[in-house]
Order: sequence, then structure tokens, then C-alpha cells
Amino acid sequence: MLVCSIIVIQFPLLNYLGYEFSAATSLLLSLVLGPVTIQIFRRSIRAETESPLSAFEVAVKQSYRKAGILLAIPFIIASLNIFLVKNCSYGEGLVFYLLIPVVTGFWSLSLAILCGVLFRRATLFYFVFLIVDLLHPLYLGYFTPAIYSYNFIYGYFPGFSYDEVLTISMTLVLFRSVTVLCALLFLLSSRLFLSNTQLNSSFKEKITSAITSFRLDGKYFTSVFLLVVLCLTWLFRDELEFQSSAQSIQRALSATKRTEHFNIMFAPGSFRPDEIEFIAKEHEFRLYQVQTALNVKFKDFITSYIYPDAEIKRTFIGTGTTNIAKPWHKELHLNKDSWQEVLKHELVHIVAGEFGLPVIKAHYNTGLTEGLATAIDNDWGNRTLHQYAAAMKKFKIAPNPEQLISPRGFLVQSSSVSYVLMGSFCKYLIDLYGIEKFKTIYSGVAPEEVYGKPYPLLLEEWQQELQSIVIPDSWKHHIEYFFRRPSIFAKECARTIARLNETGFRYLSNKQPAQAKTVFEVSLAQSWNTSAFTGLISSEYAQTEYDNVIRRMKKQLEDTSRQSSMTGLMLTYGHALWANGDTAKSKAVFNALLEYDVSDRTNETALARIEALNDTILANRLRPLFTSNLAIPDAIALINSTMLKSANPMLPYLKAKLLFASHRYNDAIALLSPAAYYLSSKIEFAKYKLLGESYFRLATYQRAEEYFIHALQFTDNQSSRIRIEDWIQRCEWFGRHRGEMLE
Repeated sequence: MLVCSIIVIQFPLLNYLGYEFSAATSLLLSLVLGPVTIQIFRRSIRAETESPLSAFEVAVKQSYRKAGILLAIPFIIASLNIFLVKNCSYGEGLVFYLLIPVVTGFWSLSLAILCGVLFRRATLFYFVFLIVDLLHPLYLGYFTPAIYSYNFIYGYFPGFSYDEVLTISMTLVLFRSVTVLCALLFLLSSRLFLSNTQLNSSFKEKITSAITSFRLDGKYFTSVFLLVVLCLTWLFRDELEFQSSAQSIQRALSATKRTEHFNIMFAPGSFRPDEIEFIAKEHEFRLYQVQTALNVKFKDFITSYIYPDAEIKRTFIGTGTTNIAKPWHKELHLNKDSWQEVLKHELVHIVAGEFGLPVIKAHYNTGLTEGLATAIDNDWGNRTLHQYAAAMKKFKIAPNPEQLISPRGFLVQSSSVSYVLMGSFCKYLIDLYGIEKFKTIYSGVAPEEVYGKPYPLLLEEWQQELQSIVIPDSWKHHIEYFFRRPSIFAKECARTIARLNETGFRYLSNKQPAQAKTVFEVSLAQSWNTSAFTGLISSEYAQTEYDNVIRRMKKQLEDTSRQSSMTGLMLTYGHALWANGDTAKSKAVFNALLEYDVSDRTNETALARIEALNDTILANRLRPLFTSNLAIPDAIALINSTMLKSANPMLPYLKAKLLFASHRYNDAIALLSPAAYYLSSKIEFAKYKLLGESYFRLATYQRAEEYFIHALQFTDNQSSRIRIEDWIQRCEWFGRHRGEMLE
């Protein structure tokens, strides 16, 4: 226990007293404590041949003492490590330790004694029960929608996802209480068996004797009561949230939209009827794209769950922020606020299951599984996958690519780095060698048999290809913003910080910036992190504390190690300067953001503000539009009054965007259609894209396609062109399927 605890404490995320360390300790403890307890029990029985019950009492007491020592060792190791590694919540870690290893110790001890009483080969049966208990979460992960599991040994496992929030929930407390009741039942049953038969009796004799000698005294009654409680707990495990079944999710997401290949389930009232029609057709369109790219004719039916918020999703499947697919079940679990961005990626997992490994319907290597989905989706950030991969290599952000071929190497990296690099590698293999060969290695065949080369040589080829891509030095800030983000394994106090930040952002969304600010300050005091700083700046801006925003941002931007992480706050910084009347510095900030070229939307947003600041009338009159959270009707009224005093072409464009957001597509088109003025190429690109989307929403697909094609004239960004070409494909597909009625 000492040696293993010292080894475990060396690993990131396991190196302090918290959930991960407690879960690892409980697994180790169950392996050690069972055989030790059985040995103590056998020795006590041999020493007390006249009185088995007396031997039982001695064995239990000795086992408690031994368990206490074994539990103390890792606890002391983790507590001492606080002098070497920061622990932001030692008290919470202590509660986790009590709920997980301590309870597991009691359960393991009780199970071991029961095995010692019932079976002659007690140690063998003890490990059989452990294996069965550890196989149960695999059963749950495979046969139910959830990725989380509650278990007698490790207490709780949230599943493999990128959701960092983990709390001590009442469900965990309740489940560990049930674990204690189960352990008590084991102990009471052991005592009852010993009181009715000899230890050397057969298993059948012990069971028969216990049944025939049944009487309603206190010991029997307590055992029966505990058994009934445990049976009821099992029967109502869905209601107690110990497990999630498809039926329980479908009761919550009871609204349904059926198409040729999909059953889309969502919460009643979470979408408008026209939104549901678009969602249904978008599912079919994305499936068509994926089938075409993978050269697969998909004939099965897919269930797509769209959850209204992260909290409900976390309750049912164990993660609130990560969208997932289960190819073996042909089901998707998506968030309402991000379903459209991730739908194609997740559908690749489903369709690729047609040629994936048996049972899991994927490749055993997470890197190839996620790399294929990223390559086919081919939409990440504002550069192509190959450009990002080459840039990461140039700016020394990328790890050794061979590391990503192993599941561990893929998971320990920042998700953005892992997904993009493996996406680029898989796209290289598909483009050069064809999709059929890639499908063969995805099915589990070694690359030597398919390509005649092992992975190291294929990776070397890919790296050489990347060298031909010219990456300007000016991209460095852009690349660092997206990829110099630590994985959960490299973060300090990751779980504590994630929970605090989630609470803070919940306050912000509920329009309680003062409370949010307090929480974010606590988070930053624990450990500096970009998410909490973003929340703090947003909270102070919401309270019009512009001086604080400007002061904090200026300080962080002077720190070269944090400059790139501030990119997402540059708009807020510029707005704060503008609100304080410093239009010159505000314009400089927006120009800097434009140089970073984060995304088409950010470029258009920054440029719209620069254009407004270049016009004195707009700079003064439209300041509330940009620096305050005006309601759409108020914003439109402000623009209308400004149009009486200025003919700046930005005004009808800004108004059209607001009309589009209000679903007034014809009115937006009326303002955008005249091509009598020319703005910057980026605004023109955004204008024609907005026209295309407006006509698309009106189901005028041919006209929409014309405007999307026109938008291509105003951008040379390869990633932007890929997204516009995707819109053109969508227009063509929706146009071909215009008359089809969805159930």
C-alpha cells in the first residue's frame, strides 16, 4: 500500500487528496484488504475451534484494525504531498476519502468475511465477486446511454469526457450509504451462517440450514430488512439516479420528430416548430454528407437526443458539456446550444461503426476514432487541419506525433491539440491512399498489411508533407490562442476550479454579476486560470466597472505568457475603452483583434466596430449599441434614429443583422440586397453570407446558393471557403428534398 500510494501520487490529477486519488486508493484497497481479511478470519477460526462466533468477533476486530492501518497509509501520503503539490480543497478531498476508500474498505472487509464463511476457496470467490462488480459498469456503459457509473468498489466514475466539473452530490452520499447497508448485510449474514452450521460444512448445507432455521428474531429481521432495502434500491435505481436507462431519458425528452433515418428526441417547448423542421432536415443532410465521404450506404435508424441544458444532460449521461455518440447503439447525445456544430462529427462515429471493430463499432485507438471524425467534419477554427498541424509544429506546440497513436498519448494532451493533429493525419491518409484503405485499418487491420508501412513511417510521411505548407510568423498569436491550453492533467486544482467557474457563469447567466464576481475572485485566488479571469472581466463589465476591466486587461496583456489567452476578451476590452470615451485605444484593440484572425465572425464583429469608430456620428450615437446589452427593438430604434443623420452603409447592414436575429428575413434582405455600396472585403463576405442564410431560411434555396457563391469572391481563407462550400451543398440538398414531408 505504501509503495503503490507513492507511485500513484506521482501522476497528475492523482497527486493530491481528491476524487481521483480516492478512487485509485479504493481500487487498490479492495485488492489488498480482501485476502488479508480472509487470512485473519481463517487464522482466528483455527485458534478458536470451540466457538466459531467468538472467532468471528475476533476476526472482525482484527480486520478493522488492519483496514484502519491500510487506509491510513495512502491518506498520510496524500496529506504530506500537500507540501509539494497545491491542494485547493483539502476538506473536500477528506470527504471524498471518507465516502470512497473508507466505505470501500468496510464493504471489502465484509465481503471477504462472507466469502470466508461460505466458501472453502474464499479468496477465489472474493476476486470473482470483485470482477463481477467491476464488469457491471462496463455493462452499463455498453447497454445504457450513460457514461457514468456508481459502484461498490470505486464509488463513482464520471466517464471519459472533457467535462471537468465533479461534485460531492447527494446521489453519491446516498449510494455510499447503500454500500454501507450492503456491507452490514454481509456481516450479519456471515454471523447467521456461522451460528447455524459448522465452518467446514458445504455451501449447500449452510444455505439450507439458514433457511430451515429462519425465525423472526432481531438478527433475522434486520438481515431481511436490509435485503428488502437493497432490492428496492435496485428496482428504483433509475429514480435514485444511480443509473440512467433509455426509458428515463425518453420520459424527460418526450417530444419526438421522426425522419427517414432518425428519431430526434427533445424537451417539449425547447424548439419552435420551424426550428424542428430545420433540425430534422439538417440531420438527414449531414448523414448524406457522411455516407458520401465514407462511401457507406447507411440503412439503420439513429436516435438523436438533444438536451435543453448541461445540467439535465449531466444528470442523465454523466457529462454536461461533451457531446457524445454511441456507435453500437446508434445514438447521439447533443446539447441544444451546440448540436449543429458537432452533428457531422458525431455522425461520423455512427456511420463508421459499419466498418469498425466488432462490439465497440469503432477503432480501439481513440486517436484514429476521433481523427477520422475530425477529418471528415473538416471544420475546426479558422484554418485548415493541415495548416494548424504545420503551424503547431513550427511554433513547437505539437507533441511527438507517435504519442497520439496510443490511447493514453491522445487523452493526456489538450483536446484541441489531439483532435486537430489526428484529424490532419487521418485526412492525409484518406486523401493520399483513399477511404477504402483507411476503413480497413479502422476495422483493426495493422497498417503494415494495408499500406505496407507501420505507423511511424506513415507519420513521418505526413510530417514531411506538412513542411511544404507555408506558415507566416504572424499566425503565432492565433495558434497559441487555440492550442496553448493545458489538458486537465496539467491544470492545478482542476476539479475545484471547474466547479467554481461553473457556479460563477451560472450567476452571470442569471444576471447576478456581483455574486459571479465574488466566485471568480475565489477561483483566481485558488489558481490563476483563463476561464475565471474571463468570468471576472465579464462580471465587472456587466456592472459597468470599466476602469477595473481596463486596468486588469492592460496588466495581463503586458504579460507575454498570457497575451494569447486574452484574445477572447479583446472585444470586451475594446468596449470598455469605448464606454469610457477612449475611442482611439478602443479602435487599436479592435484592429489588433482583426490581425489575430480568430474567426470570420470575430473579424466581422471587430471590423463593424472599427467602421463605426471611423465615423464621428456613429462613434457617439451607436456607443450604447456596442457597449450595452440593448434589447433588439431598442437597438433597431437606435439605428433608425441614426440613419436620419448619417448615410453610412454600416447602418443598414447592422440593422439587417438584428432583423435576421428576429427571424424577419424578408426585411433583412430588403436592406442588404442593393449592392450600391462597397465595404471592406470581410464585411462584404459577411453581407453576402447573411443574404444567403436569409434566403435559405425562407426556403429559397437556389437564390441562397447564388449569394453563397458570390461570397466566395470576398475571401481567400481556405477554411472560410470550405464552410461556404458546405452551405452551397446544403442549399443543393435541401432544394432536391424540398417536397419531402417529415413525420
